[in-house]
Amino acid sequence: MDSDTPQPDESREEGATIQEKRNEPAAEPAGFPFTPGGVASFAVTGWSRLLKWQFITTLALGGALLLLAAQHWAPVIDRFVHQHFPEQTGLNNGRLIWPADGQLVTVGNSYFVLRVDPQYDSETGLTGDVQVELTPEDWTLRWVFGEQAFEYAPGTVELDRATAVPWWGSRRPFILLAVGAGGGLLLLLGGLLFGGLAAWPMKAVASYLNRESALGPVWRTATAATLPGIVLLTMGVLCYAIGLPLMGLLAVLPLCLLLGGGYAFLALFRLPKAEDTAGDPFAEEAGDDEDVHETADQCDNPFATDEHEDG
Repeated sequence: MDSDTPQPDESREEGATIQEKRNEPAAEPAGFPFTPGGVASFAVTGWSRLLKWQFITTLALGGALLLLAAQHWAPVIDRFVHQHFPEQTGLNNGRLIWPADGQLVTVGNSYFVLRVDPQYDSETGLTGDVQVELTPEDWTLRWVFGEQAFEYAPGTVELDRATAVPWWGSRRPFILLAVGAGGGLLLLLGGLLFGGLAAWPMKAVASYLNRESALGPVWRTATAATLPGIVLLTMGVLCYAIGLPLMGLLAVLPLCLLLGGGYAFLALFRLPKAEDTAGDPFAEEAGDDEDVHETADQCDNPFATDEHEDG
């Protein structure tokens, strides 16, 4: 036999190989959801992939908050503790303990201002983006949207300079890390909450579009839609840390919400199409009836078998 002629065994092997390639499962979606299709891809993957990307983005945001706190907020507290902290202070029945002859103390920069006004002598307004003012009766938080006064905690707390300075110095890095981690964790939970609330109207729209409308996939899609907004917010915090005005940072916040809502809406059109699991309820019955009629016809005709054999 000619060696160039393909053998049957070889043909079967090639066919088997082709069949195996056709039966290979599709690759699992991967990558960052910068597109509506990328956001919709989280509907067909598990929660682990979504939580991984949430952790990465919130870690980046926490790092940006840590940079902001370390560069612009912590130095203000450092100067206050080392230069203006009195020998004896604290709280006495919900009132600030401060030297009787104490004068107005103001420490800060354009980002954060810490002020102690024991004699109510200060009439100046906001001098930093965020300002904390301590008076004997309460403390006040001021920023561009107004001010809010808070009462001190009840009870008595005694503080002195000899213990306060080393306490702050030893715990300063951990407090800064807690600020970054707390901000990132808060945003991660906020993304999950946003996804859970947005999943219900998205389910209705997805069902109308004949797309995947189960709660789990839609919830993951809505939560993944917040990831581009978190990236934008992280860039805004970094820009604010290097000189962007506070109003510029506040303008980024509604843009993040609009971006998340836009991605969530567009991702609905990229969700997998819903499979028609119900099918035609009469199709199977009609097929059974046809089989019954064919069998009955064959039984009624005594020559049907003979005709087939003669043919």
